[in-house]
Amino acid sequence: MVDNVPFAATRAPLIKDLSVITGLELNQIAWSLSLGTDIGGNGTPIGASADVVGVAVAEKNKYPINWGTYCKVAYPSMIVSVAVCYAIPLLRYVVP
Repeated sequence: MVDNVPFAATRAPLIKDLSVITGLELNQIAWSLSLGTDIGGNGTPIGASADVVGVAVAEKNKYPINWGTYCKVAYPSMIVSVAVCYAIPLLRYVVP
């Protein structure tokens, strides 16, 4: 597994080539990459650094959060975030 920041950084040269090959705007692909690599991990307790820290702090303060509880609380907000991040490039680059 690779963290989202190094993953996005290593994909930067690839999206440049992808833009040339497909004829898509580089901005469109870059936005999609950055939104996609950042948002999806928020649905699990190990998907983002802040999630790991939050769960650890809660456990240290005698309020343990298990996977099921975390996912029940985090999934609704993650789904809304993913939907918004899907709509932004769609509205900006696809819909005239």
